[in-house]
Amino acid sequence: MSNPFSSFFNLNSAPTLDAPVVEIDVSREDIAIFLDKLYGHLDGYIPLRAFPEKGTDSNRPNKLEWIENDDSAVDKVYDWAVNCAKNKMSAFIIPGTVAEYGQAKAEHIREIGSVLIDIDAGNVDEKLQAATEALGEPSLIVESGGRTDEGFGKVHVYWTLDESAWDEDVLRTAKVRHELAIKLGTDTAFQSPHQPIRIAGSIHGKNNIQRRCTIRKATDVEYNLDDLVAFTEGLKPLATAYKPSPQTTMFNADGSFNLDLNNAPTNASDVQEVMTSVTHEGGVDGRTRFEALSKTIGYWLRRAHEGKMTLENAVAEIKDYNLASIRPPWDDDRLNQEINALWSKHIKENGEAVRYVEEMQVKNTDFIPFTTLYNDNSEDDPDIISPGLLDIGGFMLLAGPPKSMKSMLLQWQLERLATGQGFFGFEPDRPLRIAYVQAEMTKKQLKKRMKMRKKTNDELELLGKNFLLTDRFMWPADEEGSNKIVNMIDTHFGKESPPDVIVFDPLANIFDGKSENDNVEMKNFLTKRIEYIRNAVNPNAGVILVHHANKVRAEDMKSDPFNAIRGASSLRGYYSSAVFICKLDLEGDDPTRRIWFDFRSEEPPAPKDIELRRDNGEFVEKAAPKNEQKPRAEKDQEFLESVLLGQAEQLHYYTPSQFAETYGATGGMGSAKTIRKKVLDLAKSGVIKFFDGTQLGLAPVSKKDYGYIWVPGLRHPSGDIEEVDSVSGEYRYGEAFVKPTHFLSPDGNVFVPLPPDFADTLGSTRKDLE
Repeated sequence: MSNPFSSFFNLNSAPTLDAPVVEIDVSREDIAIFLDKLYGHLDGYIPLRAFPEKGTDSNRPNKLEWIENDDSAVDKVYDWAVNCAKNKMSAFIIPGTVAEYGQAKAEHIREIGSVLIDIDAGNVDEKLQAATEALGEPSLIVESGGRTDEGFGKVHVYWTLDESAWDEDVLRTAKVRHELAIKLGTDTAFQSPHQPIRIAGSIHGKNNIQRRCTIRKATDVEYNLDDLVAFTEGLKPLATAYKPSPQTTMFNADGSFNLDLNNAPTNASDVQEVMTSVTHEGGVDGRTRFEALSKTIGYWLRRAHEGKMTLENAVAEIKDYNLASIRPPWDDDRLNQEINALWSKHIKENGEAVRYVEEMQVKNTDFIPFTTLYNDNSEDDPDIISPGLLDIGGFMLLAGPPKSMKSMLLQWQLERLATGQGFFGFEPDRPLRIAYVQAEMTKKQLKKRMKMRKKTNDELELLGKNFLLTDRFMWPADEEGSNKIVNMIDTHFGKESPPDVIVFDPLANIFDGKSENDNVEMKNFLTKRIEYIRNAVNPNAGVILVHHANKVRAEDMKSDPFNAIRGASSLRGYYSSAVFICKLDLEGDDPTRRIWFDFRSEEPPAPKDIELRRDNGEFVEKAAPKNEQKPRAEKDQEFLESVLLGQAEQLHYYTPSQFAETYGATGGMGSAKTIRKKVLDLAKSGVIKFFDGTQLGLAPVSKKDYGYIWVPGLRHPSGDIEEVDSVSGEYRYGEAFVKPTHFLSPDGNVFVPLPPDFADTLGSTRKDLE
């Protein structure tokens, strides 16, 4: 096979050498093993890299190429390594794949197939042993060809994943690599997903000394990423690994300032190239150590000044970088001097730094013995808004479609809560302190809204102390936005008297994910943003989140209006209470709104009809709705039966899994996972039973899926012609009842068969079978 990279390297232009360039052969066998361990589970393009070997006379530019991860990959990588060796260039590869040819940035890495460390300094044997004891036997150990100052051979160590890491798992893999590097004292450059590494089987030729990058050991062991994450978290740092010492104050060293903060990149992507590469003295890497440290120090101190991290952590990052990536590193006194000078100058020019909330004040969590709770007769703390609307540390969702008056209702409620007044049967135990982060209305609109209801002097005094709200908040609640909110609340309320309630209105304007419909992104937003703010400000505070809903249909109002809530189903599974509001007259001009309640810990009250009085700005409760909500279990049963009986007319029958996947998050029973649980509960209680499908010629199903769902009244065409239409000539077939064949025992462990004549006397009745 011809070499696909010969023209790429343009060997004809290479200088004539007196001695052969390559004295050691590239190992095709090692390359094949290497690719299998790193890319065996991956799809896409593999990025290849070539750099001039340091300490040689090679003056060729860096080379980049991409190959498909297919059966030809071994031959192509082999040819790449051969050409690199001939041209005194190092053969590198990114240990992951990208989706398209030409992609090479960190955010382009689509899949990663291994966790790796590069042991390039210190006692290699000690670090390898520690890594093996913590994570398990490596899948691959490669001797990279280099030597440490202590004389140990440098190694690359890989733990192959049992399935490729995708999407956010790519970042989790990179985080594990970085944490391992910090704890073991290995190369931290692999915190970046796109950091390249030398190809096993290729030639290491630094300083014109050739060694093959050789596989020392390969095994068939593969690992689950979650296990490696857990193992890494449990790994104790080696005593010989660098650990940043905690900083309590800035340094006192003297020295003139000689680093310019204006030379510092303002975001991680700009500085990434410097921070993920090693820089040697003498400028051999295209930059001096001074230039690399200038960018790195400026980057981390700017983040500390903007309140994105603590100053202590910024200094730790700088010192970590100096030890890991500067060869040789600056001594500590010189580094302290430069950091101190730069920080002082920046404070003088830009003012005091924004305070960073250092850690979440998470309440301790532990197992509680059953008897401790059972015998505890002490009085519970009162709800923030009782009964059950918002408890201590609770999370309430207020949702409704556009023009439903949800924000107007909320602001009216908040005014009353701040003055110690209740509404619609709910009461605070005292005037509440409220932080209202609203991201929808301008100051002009707020002024008009706040003046709708007349206030007494006493009310105004309480509102001035207890109710603080933002002008339109213009940032997403990402890391920066979350810290802005925390700092605003701390500044205006103080740490000694934090708010009782934190309100966010609406979710759509502060959500920092890509899609509200993504369950993972929604859960991350709730736990890493909203909960972060709550825990930083007051872990016992109640949270109210306002969210939009889709247009409500008449059937939603009859069954479960909460199904109209927009976005990921994880939001419904997260709240402790919810209020849904919409117009009662969906198409007309009736000003009446109906509000529904959903409580996790107790039975919610019946829906309420309310109306805004334009003359005084007060919401008033109208006569109670005639049709109150049915118990949820009854609604679930009705929904299941109506769907199954209707679908049976179309000759469609469902197993529990099929029903859950078809109607999950679309009907009245919740997500697919929730539906499967509810169907199992109904089966255990005897409300539904199963049939094996043989009587209808249906495909058999496994016992794991119970069978096809049977409900009373389930029919099927009998096959007998009942009558012929005199006009169209079409046949109408008769119907027969489907007979259940088995049911599930109450403990859910045993299938109990039913006699063949069990359902013969059921007729058209739809009673439950005991």
